[in-house]
Amino acid sequence: MAGVLLSLNEVLGGSITVQANIIGPTPSIIGYNFGHFYPGSNTRDWWRYSGVNGVRIFISPGSILLAASPQPPANAVTNQASFITQKAALRANPVGTNYINWPYLTNEYANTDLYPINHVKVNYALGQVVSLGGHACAQITVSDGSFHIASTNDWGGQWALWQYYYAQAFYLGSAFAVDHYQMYNEPNNAGITQADFLQRLQIVADALQAALTDVNSFYGTSLNPHLLAPVSAGNATSAFVGWGDLLVTNRHLSFFGVTSTNFWLFQDYDYHQYGAAGAGFGSDLASLNALLISYMSPEPPFPVSISEFNTRTASSYDAITTTIDSPADYSRLGSIAVNLMDNGISEMYAFKFSQVSYSGNYPVEKNAMYYVENTNSPYNVGGITKAGEVYRLFTKAFAAGRTLLDTLKYTDATNLDVQTSYDPILGCYHVYFANSTANPVNLSVNLAALNLPATNKVLLEEVSENAYGGGVLWTNVGAIQSSLGTQPAYSAWLLTIPNGAQQAEQIITAMDNAQVNDGTNDNMNYGGATTMIVRNNPTNTASRSVAFMKFQLPTNNPNSLQFALLSLHASTASLNSNVQVHVYALTNTAWSQGTITWSNAPNLKSNIPAGTMITNAVGQGQGTSLFIVGQLVVTSNSTSEKLIDVTSYLRSQTNSMVSFLVSQDPRWDVTLPSLAVGDTQPDGISITSTAGDTGPRLRLVYGAAEMVNPPAPVWTNLVETVEADIWGGTNAATNVNLVAQGYIMIKYYPSPFGSARKAYFQFYLPGVNLQTNTNAVFTVTTSAQTFAYDAQLWALNQDYPGLNTNVTWNTAEANDTNSDNLLTNGAYTATAIGAPLFFPGATSTAYSFMIPAIGSYLFNNRVTVVLTGVDNTNDNSGGLRLALGSATLQVLAVPGTVVTNRVTGIAANGNGSFTISFQGTPSQTYRVLAATNLLTTNWLTISTNLAATNGIWSFTDLVATNYQARFYRAATP
Repeated sequence: MAGVLLSLNEVLGGSITVQANIIGPTPSIIGYNFGHFYPGSNTRDWWRYSGVNGVRIFISPGSILLAASPQPPANAVTNQASFITQKAALRANPVGTNYINWPYLTNEYANTDLYPINHVKVNYALGQVVSLGGHACAQITVSDGSFHIASTNDWGGQWALWQYYYAQAFYLGSAFAVDHYQMYNEPNNAGITQADFLQRLQIVADALQAALTDVNSFYGTSLNPHLLAPVSAGNATSAFVGWGDLLVTNRHLSFFGVTSTNFWLFQDYDYHQYGAAGAGFGSDLASLNALLISYMSPEPPFPVSISEFNTRTASSYDAITTTIDSPADYSRLGSIAVNLMDNGISEMYAFKFSQVSYSGNYPVEKNAMYYVENTNSPYNVGGITKAGEVYRLFTKAFAAGRTLLDTLKYTDATNLDVQTSYDPILGCYHVYFANSTANPVNLSVNLAALNLPATNKVLLEEVSENAYGGGVLWTNVGAIQSSLGTQPAYSAWLLTIPNGAQQAEQIITAMDNAQVNDGTNDNMNYGGATTMIVRNNPTNTASRSVAFMKFQLPTNNPNSLQFALLSLHASTASLNSNVQVHVYALTNTAWSQGTITWSNAPNLKSNIPAGTMITNAVGQGQGTSLFIVGQLVVTSNSTSEKLIDVTSYLRSQTNSMVSFLVSQDPRWDVTLPSLAVGDTQPDGISITSTAGDTGPRLRLVYGAAEMVNPPAPVWTNLVETVEADIWGGTNAATNVNLVAQGYIMIKYYPSPFGSARKAYFQFYLPGVNLQTNTNAVFTVTTSAQTFAYDAQLWALNQDYPGLNTNVTWNTAEANDTNSDNLLTNGAYTATAIGAPLFFPGATSTAYSFMIPAIGSYLFNNRVTVVLTGVDNTNDNSGGLRLALGSATLQVLAVPGTVVTNRVTGIAANGNGSFTISFQGTPSQTYRVLAATNLLTTNWLTISTNLAATNGIWSFTDLVATNYQARFYRAATP
């Protein structure tokens, strides 16, 4: 909210060198703490724009309750034995209502507003985050005020706490795959004793482990508990003595008093920190890592997460006029993020997303990243701070699944915080620069180790007082190695460098563009004007105007798109001042330059009063048909080119045309720090139209197609990923403990199948380009003790994602519980492979089965086979016994290539649709199947696709928003 910053400090000089050696991974989660996230709001679209993949949500027992009292009542649990009995009874039927009133709890999660701090309805908010590919960390503090535990012998109090946490984790895990939890927020500031804290954490750890294990068993998922602790305030090490060391030392001690390395009290060491410089955050984290190594050796140290961090706390900001939009503060946020990542942070959650109400000198939490309306439901977001843009560019560079490259700094570049990542999915490098100093720095970049074509185009984006995350330099690799330019004081840069060869840049001129005016001019067409004015006139709706532009896209494969930049030549309407507008993409392209007016234009509201509050914004449909893609900032009445990166949006488009809307929306309801009402900008902007010399353009760069001779297929041995034994008769509901048994058993036994045994084996094939029409060889090795036996091999005719060692005779997929065979009819079936094979009783000997056309049994990169016993006079009652972990599958595959049907990217598009990109066999036809239940057999074919000559293909589901959850499979016909 400040004016243009003029730096009078000395311009320094420096260089960086990006090396090819990998120094580590990017964080697994870069996220936010929630602000408002309410049904009917535009928050989902701004969350998408942020690029984060994680959220921390506070759910207190005072907000989300169980029914009036636990069943059985806490006073009925009087000792450890009764506790264990009730625990086992609950887990035997976790979805029953004898112990948990699930209709009541589900209603709480669906309809409770978590206010008085954040307006959040959990089901809606988490559903939206998960649909965007996000993960949640549930902060559920269970204090003595909510769950009183008089002593370690108060088994009733412990039961009430255990049951509560089990219910929350089972619900959140099954509904939203939540596997991250925190039991207490900043206990070192909360008045709880360390002994009480440890006891509660032990109870919660046991409840969480039980709940997620039961979710996995019941729903076929594979959630692993991540309990984050101690969640301490201060810095990384300030609470280690007394709090952190207590937990680390007792990491294997359960609340039953048993010490076992199979039990983990928590999985991630977590803390909070505010206020320090970036280097301070980094050195504190390095010290914590050293302590964890020292305390935990020879075990590996805990991964470290920081679930609250920022430049300052809300209370610190409330005492000063500085805001998070102040240059020294937003640039320091970038420095903090880089230093945390450089020192191995595993997960990071900035505090917080939106500027919710605050009681103090200022009416909002000044350390939050997005402006929001706090008065009226649905609590819409108005815009993003410059700190939010700094964090967005950081997330764009260092999203999960990428690698960090060693980056060297020389001369005055050592004052900057710089790091480089490589994205293997998009095939591009990102170099992020945070300059939190008062000096501009002239930079060059040495990329020689990356062996990039000198002519490859690169994009530089900037957050400063003159650019709010937009592009400021469009050049090539060769040019930046001599001079990248001068990074302003107190700023952040993101340099994006594609790795692959490029086609020549295509410049697409807008086919239509027009200004439209509101108020008494809402039926006027301005399509022939040479400029388009974008202005939120605060007093006169007739002078309120926005700009539309539309482009015809080329026929190139969107998967090969490396860059798509919206190029606008713009200036202020009249003044030399700092002026901002929002740029949106919209799905509606059914308008024309010669007929469009405010009254018939898509995505515009009518009859909105003039004003400067968030409620005076005129766009509608944000998040469904209108999607924020960036901010455009101009600082003078001289025209210059402005660039907005719209690459990710265009990659998601299957339409031949694309439209954009430029609008000057009120971003906030109160100006900081002046406390003036509303967002009053000094001027509008003027955009040159196609009737002028340099109208709106799309600058597109596609990757160059490379034709290579495919390598010859070779035989490849795959080791089993899952094996399981099932037992009939009275043991039909019991899983077989293979480790205790010491072998896999296969045995025929007539009805009632009391001794019948069958064995399941599963192979997972990522990274293997399978030749689907060829034979495969399944091999098993007999145990050190075995007997003569006949066995039949079966292959499942569908995917079995939920296979694990806990399956039983009653639950195993495709098992015929009324015979020694597998099912050949019904929802889940299997095919008998060839004739039975006789095992003569030789010990430690390998035997093989031939499986024809292995692709017929490949589903989602998994092959599942089963051995059953066959009734034969040669059979010995001791049964066939196989060595554990000995099964292999030999397949014919192309080396060094990706697996058929490998997912290379999943993009949540602005309009609520999803685009899934695949790498498959060149020129192969693929089907996309969808279902609303992962375990169903009712998979519906919704698309047929032909892979390109490079094996790439994609599918966009335009009706994904019609389903609460939808699962997808790809298969060859």
